[in-house]
Amino acid sequence: MALITPVWELHATAIPNFSKKPAYGVDKTAIWRMMRTLTRPKILSVLLSRVWPLLAMLILWVVFWWPIITGREQLYIRDLTFYALPMKTYMMARFRAGEFPFWTPHISTGMPFFAEPTHQVLYPFNLLFFLTPTEVHGISWFVILHLLLAQWAFYALCRTLGFGQWLSLWGGLLFGYVGYTLSIGDNVNYLPATVWCPLALAAFMRGLQTGRMQWAAVVAASVTSMLFAGDTFNPLFLALFCALFLLCRWKISAFRDWVSGCSNRWALVFFGVSFVLAALLGAVQILPTQELLALSVRNAPLALKEIALWSFPPERVIELVHPYFYGSKYPTPHFIGQFMYPKFLEPWADSVYIGLIPVFFAGLALVCQFRKHLLWAMMAGFSLLASFGLTAPYYPFLLKLFPPLQYHRYQEKFLFWVTLVVCVLAVSGLQYAIQHRGQLFHAFRQKGLGGRIAWTVGILAFGTLFLCKIPIDLWIWEHAMERSVEWGEHFYERGPHVAQLYAHWLLLALVLLVLPWLRQSHRFYLPCVCVFAVLDLLFVHWGQVPSAPTELLTRRPTPVALQLIRKDHPDGPIRILFDDKVELVDQKDEKRVLQRISDAYRVPLLMDNYPVYWIYRFLYNQNRLLFNFGTIYNVGYQNGRFEPLQQKRHQFMDEVLLQNNPALLPALCATPYIVSSKTTPNSAWRPEDTEIIGEDPGFNLRILKVKRAVPRAYIAPNAIYNPEPEKVFKILTQSFLSHPYEQQVEIAKNAPGSTAQELTPLLPNARVDFVQDMPELIELRVDSPYPGKDAHLVLTESMFPGWRAFVDGQEVPVYLANQRFMAISIPPGRHHVVFRYQSTRFAVGLGLSVLGVLLAIGCCFIRKKRISEAAV
Repeated sequence: MALITPVWELHATAIPNFSKKPAYGVDKTAIWRMMRTLTRPKILSVLLSRVWPLLAMLILWVVFWWPIITGREQLYIRDLTFYALPMKTYMMARFRAGEFPFWTPHISTGMPFFAEPTHQVLYPFNLLFFLTPTEVHGISWFVILHLLLAQWAFYALCRTLGFGQWLSLWGGLLFGYVGYTLSIGDNVNYLPATVWCPLALAAFMRGLQTGRMQWAAVVAASVTSMLFAGDTFNPLFLALFCALFLLCRWKISAFRDWVSGCSNRWALVFFGVSFVLAALLGAVQILPTQELLALSVRNAPLALKEIALWSFPPERVIELVHPYFYGSKYPTPHFIGQFMYPKFLEPWADSVYIGLIPVFFAGLALVCQFRKHLLWAMMAGFSLLASFGLTAPYYPFLLKLFPPLQYHRYQEKFLFWVTLVVCVLAVSGLQYAIQHRGQLFHAFRQKGLGGRIAWTVGILAFGTLFLCKIPIDLWIWEHAMERSVEWGEHFYERGPHVAQLYAHWLLLALVLLVLPWLRQSHRFYLPCVCVFAVLDLLFVHWGQVPSAPTELLTRRPTPVALQLIRKDHPDGPIRILFDDKVELVDQKDEKRVLQRISDAYRVPLLMDNYPVYWIYRFLYNQNRLLFNFGTIYNVGYQNGRFEPLQQKRHQFMDEVLLQNNPALLPALCATPYIVSSKTTPNSAWRPEDTEIIGEDPGFNLRILKVKRAVPRAYIAPNAIYNPEPEKVFKILTQSFLSHPYEQQVEIAKNAPGSTAQELTPLLPNARVDFVQDMPELIELRVDSPYPGKDAHLVLTESMFPGWRAFVDGQEVPVYLANQRFMAISIPPGRHHVVFRYQSTRFAVGLGLSVLGVLLAIGCCFIRKKRISEAAV
């Protein structure tokens, strides 16, 4: 990018003149001269002098992630395998088949796949999955490549802010290895913000510095990339950040030094163009998502408790300078702060550690140059206050003041902006310290021996008291005594844990306090401190992102739950209902389960100790088909497994039927199998409605078969008309329940005139055969013997805008059936029926995105425009 000087500007006198074109063909001599010029030592040295920081970050990245890069191990934590891996597997299977994944039949009896932004269908980094041998490898490379690019993007931001190469290199390494950046690696939707937010900020400031509209296209592309990654939170906050940036630039003269290349008027236009262009580029994703969002459970403000499930406790602020003060859940579940997270018993961000040294330099920047850093201070302060969530009494007022917060869960996400701002301030504070290091060391050396000893001992005692002694007594020992029963066998580990906290602080303090005593220390003190800060981050976070042997994750033996189902249903797709009302991991510590997992995956026995706890939990859940694992094996889930934008109609239907007639729910949803628990059976599944077809005590599995489940497609000869399905459930009436479920269907429309008084009985010669069964195209051969106008062909695939139906080539209306599915009126006789799904807003969004691309290209040809500040 423009941060690196183009080759043709490095040694312009040596570049051949191409203004005189040869009469015929290509001037091969000129090209040869140019190639020789580019390979001269001077050119190479200039290039190397500009890219060496990027190479240095690359080398350290290779060392840190060497087991992943070599393929020996793979990442597997939490959402990475419970959600991203199954969805990426389905997506890549469709892509490799030459199909675009608009729809998936595997989730919630069918739902839009592309319109759900968390699936990242259009995200450019999906290309990695074409280059890796398996999706498991692809997920790991997806994460670690983002973490490398995050360092480069932050380096670009620091260079844009005017910092030198060494300072920018230090900032990039800080940002790449701080706790929050590494902790967010398990969430593929928020991880891309670590790359695109710093890059967008750098481009935005660069545009204000140069007065070039080309940078608006870079800002827009960065914001669009976050939207394609399924992140709507950070683009919104980025827009707020840039708006405050303009306000500070307008009102604060000290801040204007960073961005003084254009007028305030032009800067406002630049801001508008950047984000309007981003909206146009992202329209192809935004419009289908809006359609899905309008029908989903997230179309209204969330409940306060759901918003703040993971509020950041104020006590954890100490972990900004104390690594794992409350312990760690990765790779061992030793987190001791359950009193702060009463529901989940663990934090959302495993580590928020930035380091004592960077935080000190950030504070130095604020104290010594507060007006210049007012914007960063406001952003860090607002982000930190918002991250507290329900732990702060002002949060309900904050939700009213800033309504977009009512649609976003997990307040710990705000810590990303705290981390970014602290890293920027740390670089600025280090720059200030370098500029004034002579004064600082001179003042120290002018003191007598007694004064220097007093300062050293005083700082050591003060830090030990307020960073270790008081917090440990207040937040560890006190709660340990209160909650020792809940911690159980982990209680004895508090002593060594506290000793490690003291040891870490004393090691840092000794290095920082001893160096000034050395002669000529002012020359190398700050460089040593910088190196020590990076080494501290690497040491603290080394191995904290859980990984497992590659062969353990790439082998896919058939899950135990699926084996039990296949005994009853050998072939074809399967739809299951996963029983959420039971404890899923109540036998996780039994040795025989570990042995069975070891045998299934053909690996050495996993020892029952904490380093393998998370590997065990992942494999245990996979064998139970929990959290979307079944989608890999052509298994569909009736209840939306881990889907943020599940349709509100589905959730409402599930709640009503599970409360009033549980067996009716899987029966009407063509779900013949229920995956439940053996040790804690659910009394809702009565023997008259279900039968047990398989059990596995080792994995606490009980497979139930629903006795009266309807087929996936069938002809219902009678209709119950219900124009207000969201208010009335006519499928719960006695007249419906007293007959076979295939005999009647609830149709969401007004009754067409008079209806039949007597029900038409089911006829054995009614037949529906699948000719083609694809996600967006379902082709049926139908033979209907029913002459009445109430006969309907019912397809148990979720009703959603974009589905169209054709009978013998003629389009017919599609109605909502049984609160959830699709139905069409079917005349008597043999017919060829086609159901086809096509997103209603994809074409419009694609057109707007193409327009955005053309406008972005046009921005690159807009002439540079400078308007002096004095002219405004």
